[in-house]
Amino acid sequence: MPRFLFFSLLLTAACSTPKKPAAPAPPPQPPKITHFYSNTNPVPPGESATVCYGTAEATEVTLSPYSDTLKPSMNRCIALTPTRPTTYTLTAKGPGGQTTSTLTLAIGGAPTPSAPASPATPLITSFQSIGGGVVPPGKPVQFCYSTRPETVAVSLTPPAAGALKPGQNQCFTATVTKTTSYILTARDAAGSTDRMQVTVTIAQ
Repeated sequence: MPRFLFFSLLLTAACSTPKKPAAPAPPPQPPKITHFYSNTNPVPPGESATVCYGTAEATEVTLSPYSDTLKPSMNRCIALTPTRPTTYTLTAKGPGGQTTSTLTLAIGGAPTPSAPASPATPLITSFQSIGGGVVPPGKPVQFCYSTRPETVAVSLTPPAAGALKPGQNQCFTATVTKTTSYILTARDAAGSTDRMQVTVTIAQ
């Protein structure tokens, strides 16, 4: 057989070999709602609840009733303020379909008490450690403070040995074994509070 004819037959056989069909693409995964919960339930009247949700394989997320736009997220939290018992429906959509989850927030409980307001004029006029802010471990340190006349009570965090009194040039001693931040709190008759902090560092 002539050589050129032999190679022609090989080329023809190679070209006529059928190709394997491409594997079909896997179907898209259905979207999932991994979590949907509230940190407060029931919700005290007039207050908000923090509601968190998470999604996977989603391209669109909606919440009903809710007026703002939501986005797919592994973990996101929003504030909801229901005025009556409300059932919220979270919907996650994607190429693989859609799924929903519901959360009902009830109304009840007492409103959270507000924190005492700060006074218009600071109650603490001075608070300092005597002898510097860096001391050897275990050394007693003297602290001195002064408060305005309208101050009715003074406290310290962490507590000092013995009760503290409001007034001018008041002092106390604390043994410091580690770097500590002392917070002095003063309160007036109306319940307003003022705070001042002093940090004592232990020498290395």
